Order: sequence, then structure tokens, then C-alpha cells
Amino acid sequence: MRILSLRRKLLALALLCAAGWPFALAQPRPAVVPATGNEGFAKLLPRPSDASMGSNLQHSLRLLAGLRCEGNRPVRVLFYGQSITEQGWWKTLTKYLEMSYPGTPLVIENRAIGGHASDRLVKTAEADLYSFNPDLVIFHVYGSHKSYESIIRRVRERTTADVMIATDHIVDDEELTEETDSKTLRLWRWTRWASWLWGGHNSLTWAAWTNYAFLPAISNEYGVELVDVRTSWKEYLKQNNLKAHELLADSVHLNTQGEYLMAEILKRYLSPARLKVRACAYDRARELLAGRDFSIENDHILLRFEGNRAELVLGHAANGPIEIRVDGHLPTEDRLGYSFTRASAYPTSTWPVLLQLHFGPTQPIAESWTAKIIEANDSLTTFKFSVAGSVTGPDGLGYRRSRSFQIRVESR
Repeated sequence: MRILSLRRKLLALALLCAAGWPFALAQPRPAVVPATGNEGFAKLLPRPSDASMGSNLQHSLRLLAGLRCEGNRPVRVLFYGQSITEQGWWKTLTKYLEMSYPGTPLVIENRAIGGHASDRLVKTAEADLYSFNPDLVIFHVYGSHKSYESIIRRVRERTTADVMIATDHIVDDEELTEETDSKTLRLWRWTRWASWLWGGHNSLTWAAWTNYAFLPAISNEYGVELVDVRTSWKEYLKQNNLKAHELLADSVHLNTQGEYLMAEILKRYLSPARLKVRACAYDRARELLAGRDFSIENDHILLRFEGNRAELVLGHAANGPIEIRVDGHLPTEDRLGYSFTRASAYPTSTWPVLLQLHFGPTQPIAESWTAKIIEANDSLTTFKFSVAGSVTGPDGLGYRRSRSFQIRVESR
């Protein structure tokens, strides 16, 4: 139970989101240059199952349509993933949202990091994802299924966002005939060691299990929208007599037509026509009204709730500063009110030098930190560093934590 106390005195908000995970060093690679242009490509035909699209996006679709219970604030959209998500299709989708919802203020960012699979993004998400406070997350990544689920679970625990998780596009013609039955794939997942049972079944692959068993299960477990890119991709290839490589710039990245197709698939889920529930009722957020759900006495509100976020919507007559306390403490006094932003990138790269930082046991303050790597082995798995804060100044030299115990780092 959280207790939010509000009093018109002093606006003392330093609301940064909690963080606390170790970091590792990564070696950068050149970014993929997105293709441009989409004229003359065959259109994506509707699917028979189109009617079910958007069922887990009703909250964000309602916000996009301007039907806000929380007041007239911008809708925050975050693209997250690896190099596929960095490609130009996200800009096409951004323009689509701006044109489809012209009266809605939007804050749209792409914080994808090329070359970072889920086992790395689970670390960078601490700085990139949760503290962004998104209303909608558009997510695709390869890598560890355990780290993938951890990211989705934390989005649910720490935000009120709708989430779109995209399946993988096709990179090889053999994937056109892969197994798609989830029960068969789940059985194969746990018995694939038995070659006598599955010998000769080339349609059973880890990619098939990920896209037709694991990701649908994640969608059902956490109530996120499954964007079935893979099935739509197969249908598009067959309808237009195309080979998988004809939509690729290399072995995995999209060419111009591939970017066009990716944007067209996701547009179908975010169309204004997908909005079915226009009321304010929402399973992860609720509206509390003064006089109905709480009272105001002597300019003081005491609100009891369980959750990760509260928004105060003031009437036109409200004026003056406001003091906010959570469980009796100012936000600046609560360790959970702070997070690290993303560390700076390698030169000529978008890769952050540090994947993750961890607060030490002492109370943090809002400031900018500078770390200098002094010694490191060739694989960058062990290193020595110095740190300095813009407020606290030089804070020591070491291998794991700063002298003031405000920051702890680990090479894993």
C-alpha cells in the first residue's frame, strides 16, 4: 500500500525511476543504414483474423484518440529492440500515428540498440524503458527467452503501458514450411534431445518454437498484443511470388521493401478502427474523482493506493505550488525515486559503454556522473575505473564501487 500525500506548499519533484542492476562493457559495431522509399510495392492484403487485432491495445488506442481520463497530456510511445527496430520502418509508423491522430500530442522515441539481444537489453532497459513512463511500447528482440520475459514482466510491474511484441520476419525460404502448431512445438522444446522421436523433422526449429509457442504464451500470460509479423510475412511472400532474400538487405536486415512491409503490418494494429472500448475503465489504471473517491480537507489530499504511478489532474481554478509525499517522504528522499540515464556511447557508435549501473547503499542525489576506465583486459570483462559526480566531485578509484557508496558497478 502506497500513501500519496498532497499539499499546496512546495513543488519538490525529482522523479526519476528506480534502477539497480550491474553493468558490462560491450564492443560496438557500425549502425545499419535504413533504406528509404516505398513506392510501387505490392499492397499487404487483409487477413481473415484482422478483427481480433488491437484487443490488448485499447488503453493506448483510447489515449491516441484523445479519450483521456488522465487529462490532456502527450501520449508517450517507445520503440525498443535491436537493429531491426532501428531501421526506417519505425519512422514510417511514426508518421502514420501523427496523421491518424492529428489532434493528439505525441512523444515518440526509438531507444533500440543494434546488436543488443535480450540478455543485454534486460540491463539497458533499466535506463531506457521503465523511466520513460511509456503509454505504448513497440518491442522486438532476439536472444534469451528468459531475459525477454523478464523485460515484459518488469514493464507490467513498473509501468501502465500497453505493449506490442512482434514476431520475427522470415529470413530463409525453408521457414515458409516450418511447424506452427504450438502444442507440437512445446512438446519438441522439452524432448528435442530424443533424435529417434524427431529425426527428419526439419520444420521443428528454435525459431518456430519462439514465434509460435513462446511469444504467444508471453502474450497470454502478460496481456500484451502479439503482432504476428511472421505469418503476415509468409503470406506476403506467397501472394507476390517472392523469395525471402528479396526483402532483405543482408542475411537478416530489411531492404526498402522489407521496411515497407514491416510498417504496413504494424499499422493494421494501430488503426483508429481498432478502438472498441471508449470508456475510461481499464484493468491497469483507474480514475479517482475528488468528492467521490477522496476528499480535500484544508487543501490536503490523502490518497491510499497500490500501484506504480499516480497522476494528479488539476482543475482550471487550481494554482500555486504543490508538495507531494509518498508514504510520508518527499520523492527526493526515496531511493526508488531515482534512476540512471543511459551511459554515453562509444565514438561513432550508438552502443552505450556501460550497459547498467547500480546504486550503492547510500542515499543518491540528482547529479551527472563521469566514469573513466583506467585499466581493462582485452575482452573488457575486468577493468578499473574512477568516478566523479557533478555535485559530489571526485568519488574514488576502484573496481566495483565508488568511495561514497553511491554507485556500484560489476563486470558481468
